[in-house]
Amino acid sequence: MRTEMLVTTDWLSANLNNPNVAIVHVARTRAGYDAGHIPGARFVSWEDITTTRNGIPNELPPVETLVSLVRRLGIDEKKPRNRL
Repeated sequence: MRTEMLVTTDWLSANLNNPNVAIVHVARTRAGYDAGHIPGARFVSWEDITTTRNGIPNELPPVETLVSLVRRLGIDEKKPRNRL
C-alpha cells in the first residue's frame, strides 16, 4: 500500500483552503458527489481515469489522457487552485 499517498481527515480538514491542494472525488456515478462532497472537490468519473488493457477494466489510461483530464479540472502545479 502506498500510504504516503493517503491523508488523515484531520490533515484534510486543516488543508481545505490550501491553494496547493486539489481534492478529487472519483466514482462510477455522480450521485454521491451531487448528494454531498468535500468543499472544493472536483468530480471525476471512474471511466475518465480507467481503460481496459489486456481484459483488465481498471488500468490507468496513457499519461497524456490523465494530463488532459487534470488540466480540464483546472489543476495546475504552477498556479494555486481556484475554488469551483
